[in-house]
Amino acid sequence: MSKAELFAGTWMRHRGVLEEIVSKVKTEDLSFAPWDGALTFKDLVIHTVGSTDFFVTAVKDGKTSAPAGGQPEINDAQALQQFVKDMTAKTKATILSLEDAQFEAMVDATVPFGTHIPGSSLLHMMRDHEIHHKGQMFTYGRMVGMETMPSFVQH
Repeated sequence: MSKAELFAGTWMRHRGVLEEIVSKVKTEDLSFAPWDGALTFKDLVIHTVGSTDFFVTAVKDGKTSAPAGGQPEINDAQALQQFVKDMTAKTKATILSLEDAQFEAMVDATVPFGTHIPGSSLLHMMRDHEIHHKGQMFTYGRMVGMETMPSFVQH
């Protein structure tokens, strides 16, 4: 099994849970933010899946680059769920396209980190970032009334 297949498998154990949380959100809860200035539920999800794709693409390309396009136009829960599904498929395909050597290659991450970082380290940072925000989504979900939540990681 390649490094990409192994990494994709461990990442999907977390992304699958994120998808499950998003599948439970209601349109009226997309604008929920736990305090003034906090990301809304919708923006937290968009930030999380967009950042994940940003990191993975940087490893693939050997350098970070500004994401194409702006914020997606999402006005209801179904559109958010589809966005997550589409981004998951895109990101997973990019991970699976990585060669083993790209895990060890240095990635020019001077923007935003001011340094070069090994691909494997950037991927681990990406997964940790997603796990962090997934934890926030558990809290947001409970605060908007989600009674049943998935396990923290898929088994």
